[in-house]
Amino acid sequence: MLAYFNDSFLPEDEISIRWNDRGFNFADGCYEVVRSYRGKIFRAQDHANRLAYSLRELEISSDAPAKMEEIAVRLLNENHKNHEHALVYFQVTRGAHKRMHRYPTTPVPPTLLATSSAFSPYDDEFEKGAAIILVEDYRWSRCDIKSVGLIPNVMSQQKARENDAIEAVFVRNGLITEGTHTNVGCIKKGVFGAD
Repeated sequence: MLAYFNDSFLPEDEISIRWNDRGFNFADGCYEVVRSYRGKIFRAQDHANRLAYSLRELEISSDAPAKMEEIAVRLLNENHKNHEHALVYFQVTRGAHKRMHRYPTTPVPPTLLATSSAFSPYDDEFEKGAAIILVEDYRWSRCDIKSVGLIPNVMSQQKARENDAIEAVFVRNGLITEGTHTNVGCIKKGVFGAD
């Protein structure tokens, strides 16, 4: 499979992240996932805007949002995923630098990785329903940033699987926020709305 890594399209097995990348050491980075419906990127500009927002909030300088759609289309074509349902995952970290908790004071090139994969829609779950569990939302208070620090999501998803559920839905102060890897929507007075 071909991936995009720091301005190059490379086979996935040729990519290596440096040991001192701040994404690896501190989860100092963000991500965005875009859906493709048979080669058509869903709401590409909205995803680019959301990635740009996360990067601004983290004070990471990257041109990734401007290149997202072009990269996604090429990955889908090169990996023969342009005639099926697919996902393209983008991750941007602050880059490699000596280990320290504050931001580097000299410019560091960010690390950008993008990969594509097939996606199987949850058709059976849509038809028959699916079990979920509710879990306390103990994530950090900046969930507006799509941070790569997702260990609470991973632990909660594991708990869901151990309870024969497909998803764990976070609840904070009595309100549903989102799932570990899903959005939550409802129909109220005949109108559908998502969180």
